[in-house]
Amino acid sequence: MNGSASLLVRHVPRPVVSLCRGIRDVMLPRGCAGCDMPDETLCPSCRGLFSQCVVRPMPASLFALRGICACATYRGPVRRAILQWKDHGDEEITRDLCAALRACVRSSGVGRALGSCDRVLVVPVPSSPASMRRRGRRHTLPLAAAVSAELNAGGMPAEVESALNIRGVRSKSVQQIGAAQRSGRLADHLEVRSRYAYAADSGTDAVGTTVSGTTAVILVDDIVTTGSTLRQCAKALKVAGLPVATAFSLAQVPD
Repeated sequence: MNGSASLLVRHVPRPVVSLCRGIRDVMLPRGCAGCDMPDETLCPSCRGLFSQCVVRPMPASLFALRGICACATYRGPVRRAILQWKDHGDEEITRDLCAALRACVRSSGVGRALGSCDRVLVVPVPSSPASMRRRGRRHTLPLAAAVSAELNAGGMPAEVESALNIRGVRSKSVQQIGAAQRSGRLADHLEVRSRYAYAADSGTDAVGTTVSGTTAVILVDDIVTTGSTLRQCAKALKVAGLPVATAFSLAQVPD
C-alpha cells in the first residue's frame, strides 16, 4: 500500500474498513499470514511455531525473575505473520496471537513465581504517537489483555494498565541497529504516567526467583530485538517505585 492510500485508509471509519475487508475476503480468499496457505488466517503449522516459550536472561536489578519469555523466535513465518498483523492491519490473527501468548504465560510458571503479590499490573510497551496514528490502534493492548486474562484465570489478580508513555520519538524501534541506538531512541522520551508512580520505598521491591510485596509489573511487547526497550521501560518503572517481575512478547530476535 502506497503512502497516499495508507493515509486514506487511516481516515476511513473502522466499521467501513472492516466491511471492505469482509468483501475482499469473500471475493479474494486470504492466505495464512505466515506462509500464505490458502483459506487460513494462521495455519496449524505456523501456530505451532508460536508455542516455543523462548526464555532470555535479563539483569536481576531490573527484572526480579531474571528473565523474559517469548512465544517464538523472530524469523521465517513468525516474522511474516507478526509484520502482517503489526504493520499491515491483519487483525484477523489477533485471536491466534493472543492464544499463543496465554499459552506462553501458562508454560512459564510465572503465576507460581509471583508468590505473595497482591496484584499484578500488566503494562503494554507503548508505541510513539506517530506509530499509533499510522496503525490506527494500540496494537500491544490486546496482547496485554491476554496476559492479564491468563493470570486471572490462574488465580493471580491482574489488570492492564497503560502506565508508560512515549513522547517525541519519530524513528521506528526496528530501524535502530544496535542496543546503544535503540536505548538512545527512548532516552528522555519514556515517562511513567503520574497516577502510577508510587514511593520507591513502598515495600514492593523484589529479589531472587519469587516476587513478594503488594504490586509487581509484567511488561508486554510484540518483538524483542536486543532487549534495550524493555530495559528502559523497567528502569523508568523502577524509579517510579514499580518493580518489574518479567516480560512477555510474541517473538524474540535470536542472538
